[in-house]
Formats: sequence, C-alpha cells, structure tokens
Amino acid sequence: MHKLKIIALYPEAGWGLPKVKSYASYVCTRAESVFRANMDVMETLGMVPGYAFMNGEDWGISVIQAMNTVKAANPGRDVLPLDDDVQKLASSIWDDYDRGGFDKSRRDHFREATENAEKMACYPGRNLSHGALHSLLKSMISGTWTAFEVLASSLVRESIAKHPRCFPHLTGNETFRFQKRESIRDAFRLAFNSDAKIQNAVESQCIDAVSLSRNLFIHKAGVVDQMFKDQCSEKGLTAWAALPIDSKLEFDGGVVLRLLQETIACGYSLLNGVDAWIVTNTPKP
Repeated sequence: MHKLKIIALYPEAGWGLPKVKSYASYVCTRAESVFRANMDVMETLGMVPGYAFMNGEDWGISVIQAMNTVKAANPGRDVLPLDDDVQKLASSIWDDYDRGGFDKSRRDHFREATENAEKMACYPGRNLSHGALHSLLKSMISGTWTAFEVLASSLVRESIAKHPRCFPHLTGNETFRFQKRESIRDAFRLAFNSDAKIQNAVESQCIDAVSLSRNLFIHKAGVVDQMFKDQCSEKGLTAWAALPIDSKLEFDGGVVLRLLQETIACGYSLLNGVDAWIVTNTPKP
C-alpha cells in the first residue's frame, strides 16, 4: 500500500482561493461564486478523515469526563452501560469541543488526527480502509473536473445569453459541448474569437491532468492502458506516460493538492479573461 500523505492537503498557507471580488459582468460574478462553492466542497471533503478521527477522540474524552462527573456527584453509582445522564452530559461536553472554533491547538489536534487516521489505514490487512481513503482522494479529482466543467459551461452559455451584442460573429446555430477537454477548448475558441488569455487558461496542462486521471479512475478503475499512456505523452505528462500498462495510477495528498491549486488558478485566469473580453467587446452606446 502506498503512502497517502493526506496531511499534505492542508498547507499552512491554505489552498490559494483568491478573495471574493465582483466582476464587471454579473455572468462572471455568478460563475465565480459557484466555482468557489464547488472547490470549497473539495476542501471540506478532504477534511473528513482527520475530522472524523478527531471527533472520535473528543467523544471518548467527553464520555470519560461525564462518567467521572456523574460518579463524583453520586458515589457508588454504576454508570455502565452509559445511562441517560452520562450520555446527555457527554454530548454537551462534546458539543463544546466541536463548537469551540479552530484555534492553533485545535488545528494541531486536527493535523495529528489526520496523520493517525492514515497510519491506522496503512496497517497490514487494512486494504479496505486504505482503499477508502484513496477513493476519497480520487473523488476530489473527479469533483474538481466537474467544478471546472460547470465553470466553463456557465461562462460560455451565460455570456452569450446575457451579452448577445458581444457575439455578432455567432449565428445562433452553434452547438457547444462541455463534457470533454477539447470540446471545452473549441467552445471558448469559437465564442471568444481565440482570445489569447482565455485560450491560455483553457489550454492549461492541469486541465489535461485532471481530466485524464478522472477518466481513468471512472472508466478504467485506475488501471493504465495504452490509450492513457498515449494521451499523457501527447500532453507532456511524462511521469504518467511512463507507467507500465496494467499498473494502477496512485494518488497522494500532495499530488491532489497540486492539481486542485492549479485548477483553481486556471479557473480564475479564465474568469478574468472572460470578464475582460466582455468589457472590451461590449459595443459603446
């Protein structure tokens, strides 16, 4: 079993989402809010192992504290199995832990719990637990592709709908598709007249990496085939292109974080490019 490095998902500097801003076009403002929300979900998803482990530890401590408190007030009382008084008090203590914010001590506890969750999943014979955590990392990649796909579709379709005077070169009979990388790139090329800034964003290598890995996980259970190798070689993803056929593509937190951060940067470059294009190409009254 390979090391998952889930803790790498949480650098001290954060994920790099820019501060919320308003764009000249409401289309971009709206698309940004949805993209941000979707990427926030990815970040929250990655917290599940550490947060669940930490909550388990907090609950154990809460039960012990509740038992000691009840027994101190009622010497000789048998509190096992846990009676209603102990459970209610333990729930109250646990709730105080959970609502206490994320100061440095809690962040340190979370990081320790994340590392402990991975350690336990990597013990011999824990293939199911390890596989579950690896699947969580893969689902973050899949969700990131969906977030970018939604962003791309919104920017093209809504820009044309809300700013029709910016697109005199379109006939209205165009068919735009957003399920595949090249279809997305073609859509932006046609809609925005091959604008350099916009094309640089959608041509980013991270979009190839996220899409190709997502497709391999979803359609081939992560098993490398010749088509995957050829596609990676074509897009300059040399490390993946070198993987043996029938081997499995394995991710860790460091790889996932890099791809997610690059996709975030790509998404915001695309937003800025589309917004600038709309401003420039809006006919003057």
